[in-house]
Amino acid sequence: MSDTMRIYSGEHDYAAMRRLLIGIAAATGTTPYCTIGDLDWWRSSVGVEQLSQTPLWFDSSGILVAFAWPAGNQVDIVCRADRSDLVPGILAWAEQHRRSNCPPAEQPAVLRAWSLRSDTQRLALFAQCGYQPIDECLAMRERTLEDLPLPVVPPGYRIRSFAGVAEVEARVEVHRAAFAPSRMTVARHLAVMQAPTYTPDLDLVVEAPDGSLAACCIIWHDVANRFGVFEPVGCHPDHRRRGITRAMLFDGLRRLRDRGCTRAMVANHANDPASANLYQSAGFTIHDHVCAWERAV
Repeated sequence: MSDTMRIYSGEHDYAAMRRLLIGIAAATGTTPYCTIGDLDWWRSSVGVEQLSQTPLWFDSSGILVAFAWPAGNQVDIVCRADRSDLVPGILAWAEQHRRSNCPPAEQPAVLRAWSLRSDTQRLALFAQCGYQPIDECLAMRERTLEDLPLPVVPPGYRIRSFAGVAEVEARVEVHRAAFAPSRMTVARHLAVMQAPTYTPDLDLVVEAPDGSLAACCIIWHDVANRFGVFEPVGCHPDHRRRGITRAMLFDGLRRLRDRGCTRAMVANHANDPASANLYQSAGFTIHDHVCAWERAV
């Protein structure tokens, strides 16, 4: 028997995708650029349309060893380190998918694929398949959970857990203001709240003196690998430069430590100095970059 590929067909496949991500993180001993929290966030915040098109690769024993997440003009590839031989075939599938789904306004079709800069084997395969690096990358940041300062906010502000369904409209409003333009809706945040990795106590908000919400973040906790991922982190424009987002990060880090975690991760666009300064001030240091490569397909 040989490897097989088929399209996602239900929740049993989603559970297998999560197991693969947990296993990759355990095998590498570091935080991969796609975690179970990232997967839950992609699924919940974008919807199920990408998931219904996701191809899965299984080995001869029926174990999931790779999958691709197609999204518009780009693809994320999740693959066990010992199965990098699958990458060219995954790219070929993604190229055909892009050609078949490229709107006329975006012709000629271009496909963007992502890889950690440290994954030299995957980068070499990208090059062999005709891809070229572009000036687009994410800085992957980590920090330990030692020596955490107390979170301090200006008078009248307070950090707390999101209040749930009763507060979901306000939660969506602050998210949309922080990330304008944003596709977040009440329905999508309700879907986020149903994700397997979602923990209500790790959906944090900063309440302003007038009772409105000034900042928000979600922390995704990988219990098996004892780390947390902040995604997304945002602050309403009216409340920026007051230290409340950094304080919220410290509060979240302390919550992770209390849950037995040893480290936390966050990512920012490498060309965004504001977010870089924020995360650096909170003790996050760069451990890798996720780089984009492109090819006309």
